[in-house]
Amino acid sequence: MTERQLESSPDTPRGAVVRTAIGTIWLGMDGVVRGIVDRPREISTLEDARDNLAAIAKVSLGRKRPVLSDGRRVRGADRAARRHFAEHLPNVASAYAVLLDSPLSRMLINLLLRIDAPKLPSKVFTDENDALQWLYRFVDGA
Repeated sequence: MTERQLESSPDTPRGAVVRTAIGTIWLGMDGVVRGIVDRPREISTLEDARDNLAAIAKVSLGRKRPVLSDGRRVRGADRAARRHFAEHLPNVASAYAVLLDSPLSRMLINLLLRIDAPKLPSKVFTDENDALQWLYRFVDGA
């Protein structure tokens, strides 16, 4: 890939890239905030949820934006973390998509989303392109 192609790639960071205890979060050129768990723990904690929400707010440049969370390496989150994330995510995001790698994981997360449902459009995907196409409906002037 050439440098010019890299600069215009939709997931190229458009500003700050924030590293948290469990992952990396950035705003792509396409207006979608991306989060990838690249340092997973056995169970994500309330502190992790707070740090990730603060990172989303920082990279979003003061606007609610759609968020794509790559959860393919997530092992789990405690109840306090799930509740905090569900309660506060609508303050910084316009929509939320979770990317998983198996139909079984998708089924389990869909169940958790029903229990601790964030008050914004949320959906689980196994295909990144499908997730992005859905999220693009929530980009407001990128």
